[in-house]
Amino acid sequence: GVMHMASLVLTAALAIPGATTDGECAAEDAPPAVVRRGAQVERQNATRSAFLHAWRSYATYAWGQDEVNPVSRLAVSSFGMGLTLVDSLDTMHLMGLSEEFAAAVAWVRTRLRFGEQEEINVFEVTIRVLGGLLSAYELSGERSVLDAADELGQRLVFAFDSPTGLPYGTVGLKSRKRYNPTWSRGASTVAEVATLQVEFRALSRHTRKPVYEAVAQRVMAHLREMSRPSALPRGLYPTMISPVSGEFASSDLTLGARADSAYEYLLKQ
Repeated sequence: GVMHMASLVLTAALAIPGATTDGECAAEDAPPAVVRRGAQVERQNATRSAFLHAWRSYATYAWGQDEVNPVSRLAVSSFGMGLTLVDSLDTMHLMGLSEEFAAAVAWVRTRLRFGEQEEINVFEVTIRVLGGLLSAYELSGERSVLDAADELGQRLVFAFDSPTGLPYGTVGLKSRKRYNPTWSRGASTVAEVATLQVEFRALSRHTRKPVYEAVAQRVMAHLREMSRPSALPRGLYPTMISPVSGEFASSDLTLGARADSAYEYLLKQ
């Protein structure tokens, strides 16, 4: 049960390795295909072939970096956490790409380190890096992947150190600074504070360290118990909330950006 599990269901439906009608893999040099009863074989092979095309380009031009620019073929570093690699672990495992998965896990074990990164978004790192590592562990049982998730969790917990327990949206792992951008006037988005709970709970369950779930669930307790404007429809949350006062910092309501994933996580919890 982490954030990636929603994408895992879709990936499992469309991208589990299949075989062509003549028994050959659609992708050149692809691992042996696995026949699934009722599978949409052509879609499976096309999806895996497309993934391998993208993955091999990333591995060639940007291995260990966050992204690869497909036109310039240049590596892009944003968070300094190998985003594409970590985000692809669960997909590779589902597709049966054992060699690619093993190489990526080896990189995580030997090269992925947390502590120097600055100006990283807690929400993005949680759903992509922490979620990616946890999904890979749940699928494979690779202990080194869980160890990396645990290390990241330890580095992120201080984001919740506010008067209310609501996390700040941006942190510096080296500087130990936690803050929100100037455009938000010190407020976090409701998506940033309420789209962390599934990953942090899973991390607690796997590591047997209750602190992760505790800090995340304190946020939900605050949202349930806080005073709400009388005109605010039940079950809806304005887009901005202050980690200092604990009060809403805007009256804007939306199911789109800055709020959408908060509602998704209400279902997933």
